[in-house]
Amino acid sequence: MVNILVETDSPRLAYVAHVLFEKILGVPFSITQDEVESASSQIVINYRRTPLEGAFHIPPHYHLFESDIKPQDISLLEGEAPLLFPHENPKADLFFDPFASAFYLLTDYEKYAELILDRHQRYAQEKYPSGRWKLDQVPLVHVYAERLWVVLKAYHVDKLPQRKEREATAEITFDIDYPWKHRYKPFWVMWGGMAKDLLTGNWKRLGERWKANIQGNDPFYTFNLIMEKCLVSHTHFFFLIDHHAPEDSRFSYRQKPLRDVILDLTEAGYRFGIHPSFISFQRRDVIFHEIEKLSQITDASIYSSRQHYLRHRLPETYHH
Repeated sequence: MVNILVETDSPRLAYVAHVLFEKILGVPFSITQDEVESASSQIVINYRRTPLEGAFHIPPHYHLFESDIKPQDISLLEGEAPLLFPHENPKADLFFDPFASAFYLLTDYEKYAELILDRHQRYAQEKYPSGRWKLDQVPLVHVYAERLWVVLKAYHVDKLPQRKEREATAEITFDIDYPWKHRYKPFWVMWGGMAKDLLTGNWKRLGERWKANIQGNDPFYTFNLIMEKCLVSHTHFFFLIDHHAPEDSRFSYRQKPLRDVILDLTEAGYRFGIHPSFISFQRRDVIFHEIEKLSQITDASIYSSRQHYLRHRLPETYHH
């Protein structure tokens, strides 16, 4: 077991240590303030400001021991992978804080601390430190976990516990905004579109509309192909179930053809989540409405979401 010796309790440290050690590295850990208790462990990480003889030393960054949220003075150490929160303590065994760095990235801390939005009221990623430094281009939390493991292994030689085997998995996901390109529009929209194509000489699109509306061969309807190619056990559909803004599609649970598609996929055994409508990310009532309608159609509980336009707000959307 890896024992982390601290000066004071920190829920933030407990969370990030769980991710790094148990989720990624597959080894057990404990956190203690008791030097005597830590001495009984073969592997000790001294996560305190002052060194301890015989213990691997990582000087802690203060933000893991705060209870409030505020902008952090982020520094970056370039190299094989960018390292956050480096320090210049010559007595340390690691020259950056992997716990503070991983916590900052895992929680999207920067977006709790400062609200910078684009025209769609999404977080303007390119204006945050992680966007400017392209920290989202590399799986840095995994990199930090492995870097920590390598230096611990060199420090403790053969004392480290055996890591649990981890297997990679993959999930195919579909966000269903437009099940059809041309079908099931109001008749005035359908005929108006065909008249426009005829007047402008857009024969290709006119033929596409004809095939979709008269022959039922719509280019967006690919569910038969999906069901033929995609394993039920590894495929997840996220349906935009209602519309409240121009940015949403025109389809909703009120239309029988859409309900029929969902029922066909339900009978095949596929899993579902909501693709929440444009306004819903700050509207608990709208989110619950959309979950309820999809749940009624599938006769199953809905526990997952893929945000339409990537719109979300921390922490409100997750609470909803």
